[in-house]
Amino acid sequence: MESKPVGQSTLFGIGEEDDLIDERDSPAVARYRPTLRPPMAKLIVYDDGAETGDLIRIRKSSFVIGRTEGDLIIPHDSQISSRHLEIVRREHPGGFDWVLRDLGSTNGTFVRATQIIVKPNQVMMIGGKRFGQIPPRGGGNVGATIQGEKELLDVAQEAMDELVPCLQEINYDGNGKRHKLTKKEHWIGSDPVQCSILVNDPTVSPQHARIYQDKQGRWIIDDAKSLNGIWLRIRELNIGRGGYFHCGEQRFSLTVT
Repeated sequence: MESKPVGQSTLFGIGEEDDLIDERDSPAVARYRPTLRPPMAKLIVYDDGAETGDLIRIRKSSFVIGRTEGDLIIPHDSQISSRHLEIVRREHPGGFDWVLRDLGSTNGTFVRATQIIVKPNQVMMIGGKRFGQIPPRGGGNVGATIQGEKELLDVAQEAMDELVPCLQEINYDGNGKRHKLTKKEHWIGSDPVQCSILVNDPTVSPQHARIYQDKQGRWIIDDAKSLNGIWLRIRELNIGRGGYFHCGEQRFSLTVT
């Protein structure tokens, strides 16, 4: 009986090119994937200032990110809490959901958005600059308290005494510029020609975002395809098939496979 040299195999598809099926000549079929076990997700921890980074495959139902505890520890970022956030896989009758949960962190967890409906008690990021909204007097809850940061009440008392809403910059020391929303529409960015709300931050694009009031009186922020995006602080969010999120000074993306 003739033997084959070591390294070759008679198993279909391995080392026998004549036996391989050309998929271009075959009916369209789905690539194999598991149907009984839960799905996994791919987490990318981005390198600073880059679109590349470390890839981590999440195969369990809970994955914690923190500065001193968790499945991923980032000890050099002082803005990340000890246990900052959790990625949770939850089963339901139709399949699985992936949820991002802030674990009561000091500086918050943010998700990237294309549009934000601005509400009191929210914190947003435009580029790398944080903002909150001050509604006009009599316009609802004006004490927009931010966990782990100063109350907007403390840093914008003068603005709240007026009759116009404001977009309030939030710095880590509690001080920040107030931008009055005197018109139905404003552009936000670093270019004084194109924008009425100027933000002095190197991560903010010349024409970064548009804030406007809709027919219901709500203030809406739309991202203008900026490089560094607009972000919303969340406590818990179903992230669907995935997206970008941010904690401390670290950015991530999650993709559900």
